[in-house]
Amino acid sequence: CKQGDNDVNLAWPTAEIAVMGAPAAVKVLHGQQLMKIIQEGGDVKAEYDRLIEEYKAEHLTPYPAAEHGWVDRVIAPHETRREIARGLRLMDGRRKDAPLRAHGNIPL
Repeated sequence: CKQGDNDVNLAWPTAEIAVMGAPAAVKVLHGQQLMKIIQEGGDVKAEYDRLIEEYKAEHLTPYPAAEHGWVDRVIAPHETRREIARGLRLMDGRRKDAPLRAHGNIPL
């Protein structure tokens, strides 16, 4: 992500970019709705699966991240080598003054 001070961020169309996975997100976001279905004796598994697929389609794609600028471009897998080479050419000769750090880990 850009917050990690990376220069180029690329993603494949199949990338899943989110704070948490779909099962956990559905439980947090729709927990009360699912509990109500259980109490009414409904098919909670079918609704849970539907909500997971809906969450994946809406949130676990790289396109919202690209729209927000967290990913520079969404590329096809066969473009990976060319895009990495392009990124390296862009960074060739680049100098970055950074403060000395005790270690090289990015902020996590």
